[in-house]
Amino acid sequence: MSELDRWVSVADIGQGGLRQRIEASPGELAALARRYGVPAVVSLVAEVALRPVGRSRYRLTGRVEAVMRQVCVVSLDEIENRVTEDFAVDFEPQAGKPQSNEIDIDVEADDPPEPIVDGRIPVGEMVAEHLALAIDPYPRRPDAVLEDDPSEPAPARQSPFAILRKLS
Repeated sequence: MSELDRWVSVADIGQGGLRQRIEASPGELAALARRYGVPAVVSLVAEVALRPVGRSRYRLTGRVEAVMRQVCVVSLDEIENRVTEDFAVDFEPQAGKPQSNEIDIDVEADDPPEPIVDGRIPVGEMVAEHLALAIDPYPRRPDAVLEDDPSEPAPARQSPFAILRKLS
């Protein structure tokens, strides 16, 4: 079961498609924070649309927006980050398809469709997964600076011989 347990039956989609707005409850926000390993997910709203794109294939498109509390990798202070991610995922029934143990990866190819489970599409899980992909893995407070930060100009270094000359 997903932290965002939202399913849509393909029977409810219809030819014109279906739109939904998902707002996470306080309990869901706490569960997502545990899943992502962050201090808090303050808010999460997603606008999604499902539409048929073939005989038994459906496309889920959406945008997820969230506010998360994360720990700055420099100062270790908690900071709030806004996260926005657009996504699109195709779904189709998997019954009767042969399963293979071989994995053929083509980075240029589109992702294969996700399975429709018992005639339902796991919309909430797709929102949660795409939010996870958008989280900044190295959150940093805007004014946080490392002591030896390579992006900062290096101080002028003295030659070891100049230091020795000062000692004599």
